[in-house]
Amino acid sequence: MMTKTEKLKHIILSKYNSIREFARIAEIPSTTLTSALDKDIGGMAVDRFIKICEILNVDIKTLEPLEQNHDNLFKEEMTKYITTNKNMKEIINRIKTRRNKLMLSYQDLADKTGLSKSTLQRYETGAIKNMPLDKLGVLAKALNVSPAYLMGWEESVTNNDKEDTKKTTLLSNFNKLNDIGKDKVITYTKDLLDNNKYSIEKDHLLPIVMHTKDWEK
Repeated sequence: MMTKTEKLKHIILSKYNSIREFARIAEIPSTTLTSALDKDIGGMAVDRFIKICEILNVDIKTLEPLEQNHDNLFKEEMTKYITTNKNMKEIINRIKTRRNKLMLSYQDLADKTGLSKSTLQRYETGAIKNMPLDKLGVLAKALNVSPAYLMGWEESVTNNDKEDTKKTTLLSNFNKLNDIGKDKVITYTKDLLDNNKYSIEKDHLLPIVMHTKDWEK
């Protein structure tokens, strides 16, 4: 089974004589496009990927051909989702809103994604005008959402959004405590588990509480 990168390259070469020819039509440097197709399109800027899909008349998510009678629908989707400066701001706004909802600092998100704190700040302030697809995927995973949600293709975050938010908030706050504070949280949690008013399935919750080493990572 072809990867998404291989599939895109195959589609281009099935419609054009060469990558260079398509790059000229798409107004993308041929060296840039060739490099992306030889490696991984995950590093390609979102706006360029959407533009390529528009020219090839393929679905953005699956790269499957769009039916001819869906041309108008496709153009409407492009108008809505193409990553112009305005829509890039909407994507960044979703990232920022989600980060704040999870009570994650720039450093917290940097630790979860492997991206630098300064890069995250530059994304949110608009200093970086575009975002590679792979970075969008990394951020989506760290924020417990799908890339489609950040792109605006999905309105629902996750089915267990409230539960995920509570867990992430608990973990984030726990990691900000010193050792004495962490010990107090563990002790208090054990006391809550002993009270039927606050506990549910002890066998399910105790492993989570006791795995403090994982919390501290």
